[in-house]
Amino acid sequence: MRYSRISKKKNRNKYAIFLLITLIVFLLIYILSAGTLGKMVSKLILPILSDDMNDALDEEVDDTPLTLSDETGESESSKAEYEKITDNLKINPLSIYTIQMGAFTDENNAKGFSEDLKSKGGAGYVHFDGYYRVLAVGFQSEEDAVKVRDELKADGIESNIYKIVTKGAEMQITAAKENVELIRSAFESWEKGYSGMEQILFSLDTGAASVSDTITKIRELKDEMEQKQKKLEEINAGQKNIILNGLTDLYKNTCMSLENIIDVEFDNKVAISSEIKYTYIDLLIQYRNYLEHIS
Repeated sequence: MRYSRISKKKNRNKYAIFLLITLIVFLLIYILSAGTLGKMVSKLILPILSDDMNDALDEEVDDTPLTLSDETGESESSKAEYEKITDNLKINPLSIYTIQMGAFTDENNAKGFSEDLKSKGGAGYVHFDGYYRVLAVGFQSEEDAVKVRDELKADGIESNIYKIVTKGAEMQITAAKENVELIRSAFESWEKGYSGMEQILFSLDTGAASVSDTITKIRELKDEMEQKQKKLEEINAGQKNIILNGLTDLYKNTCMSLENIIDVEFDNKVAISSEIKYTYIDLLIQYRNYLEHIS
């Protein structure tokens, strides 16, 4: 009986040891196989995960081309609109034939005579070129000037024809296309506006236009000049370009001169006519000086 109990106890110990050994072997096999299996799983899964990650990245990337900007923050597409070009600009010479009523060596005598001439409706413009020449009126046509001189002579008044002429000019302009066109049109507009003043004066002096109509036309001309002046000032801001600076100043002075005509007493036809004649001569002198300066 005692032997039987001892035998059973030994059997249980053997069985426990067997289970323990089996468990240890199983754990070793599991550990070893887990590393190998892990590597196998990694090889199978990583390519899939890698593809998925690449797909996800592809979805997040913006394929829109980068837009390059210059220092002013303009994109290349908008910058192309302001790409500089070089173009030729031809400025036509202008001339008028004035009626000279006297030439003096003394400035005070010339000024005194000019004031008397103004009171009668003449320009009374004093131009110095070695002599102080007092000018009464200007015409684009020499024929018109000769006609007036002959009429004055018939009335016993001596006068001479004094020609004022500006040089023409040819220049190259390198700027944005829009600015080149603006400069070109500015020269053309000034010449057209200036030339149109003779017809305004003629209509007033012949009675074809009233003082009111005349002032309206002068104001319209001034408004057109001011619009050009503002555009020139915009492209000339911060620059030291002799052509642009001078052209902007020419427009500014023209607007001031036209304003002087508008400011004359509304019902004083003689004074308005005198101011228009004076301005007509003075503006051409300014234009001539400007062209001589830039050339």
